[in-house]
Amino acid sequence: MLSSRPFRTTSESSTTHTKDNLDDEDYLDWLDDVFVSVKEVLKDNGSFFLSVGSTAKKPWLAMRVMEVAIAHFELQNEIIWAKSLTISGRSIGQFNPVRSKSHLATCHEHSKKIPPPDFS
Repeated sequence: MLSSRPFRTTSESSTTHTKDNLDDEDYLDWLDDVFVSVKEVLKDNGSFFLSVGSTAKKPWLAMRVMEVAIAHFELQNEIIWAKSLTISGRSIGQFNPVRSKSHLATCHEHSKKIPPPDFS
């Protein structure tokens, strides 16, 4: 349904190659409109997963996206996707090189399970 903004706006493998120029506040306002539309079309027993990512320079953006989502939906589960893993010296997954002297590489992403509206 939605891709996290950092991937959507920067990935060369993105099918749309979107380079949006929205500032964070306009992006969050746009997402608020998207969540209203999702709620209108989501079936009464429907649920969806929301993948939320961030960048090293904007680590709070993922949490701010969830603040917008909370105004419309409940949160059922959180999944933290570890994009890379090393066990006994063997590494698998996607590694992001550390290119900054002040920020660590982001090697995880949050996914949220949003349940049906009448979930309890």
